[in-house]
Amino acid sequence: MRPNVKQSRPEDSFIEPPSFGVIHGSNGYPDTVFGSHIFDSDIPREQRLQALKIGIPGRIDTANYEFGFVQGKLTHIMRLDGPETEYYSRRLDELIGKPSLIDTNGAYQLATQWLSAVGVDVAELEKQSGPMIKGGHTVNQLHYLARGATNYVTLPLFYVDFGSQHFPASGNLHAFDESLVSVEVLGTTKELQELIIGKNSINADVPYDHGPVLLITNALELARTPNPSVKQLQNPATAQAYALTPTQVSNYSRNFPSLSAAVTNAPERQAIPPLPK
Repeated sequence: MRPNVKQSRPEDSFIEPPSFGVIHGSNGYPDTVFGSHIFDSDIPREQRLQALKIGIPGRIDTANYEFGFVQGKLTHIMRLDGPETEYYSRRLDELIGKPSLIDTNGAYQLATQWLSAVGVDVAELEKQSGPMIKGGHTVNQLHYLARGATNYVTLPLFYVDFGSQHFPASGNLHAFDESLVSVEVLGTTKELQELIIGKNSINADVPYDHGPVLLITNALELARTPNPSVKQLQNPATAQAYALTPTQVSNYSRNFPSLSAAVTNAPERQAIPPLPK
């Protein structure tokens, strides 16, 4: 069955222009057959534009999951209760007292299976090392303090974290560690809650991520297509998903006319910025 794919309203989320999705090679130039000659004006401009590879820069929502991408590479999957709302995140009390079908070892095994399915080399991930990088993994359960309660309870939510990157203190920010990859598992059903593939900011090359690049093969055609009208963007189904009434949608456009105009003339829908002559 084809999933119910939804597009978030441009008024609520920043949509990156196509240039942000251009795939680059290890030499720093766009990854094309022209290599470092991509800016050579002796090559027809249209040929150079057609040679660009544009990866999805943003998010795809289905009825139950949110998928995030950076330059065509998967960065996260999140199970949804509603638009941009993680499953159970606003109703954790419902999990109090419910038994888990797995333990920490079971959560780890599920996490490795899901990571392998999206192209992550878990063995390579756990071997990561460097001045600011560590490998290995940890598994923890959520300890939750309900409203009005005095004691914490352990919920059947498991967090499997792989590797870590250390960020030293800077200015008013304290030093902290952040997982390279993390997976959240719902123990009551053994289902995926969230998966995050962090992009190592110290080493731009992520050796453990072998997932495919999701390209927009008709990117130029889409970029050259005029914007739809504001009325077309005010889709009743989208408004319902955000629990908006027709009056609220009307008020939104009336109270923020400049924003509505910005959507109509959004730069991300214009042609790809010209290459140097």
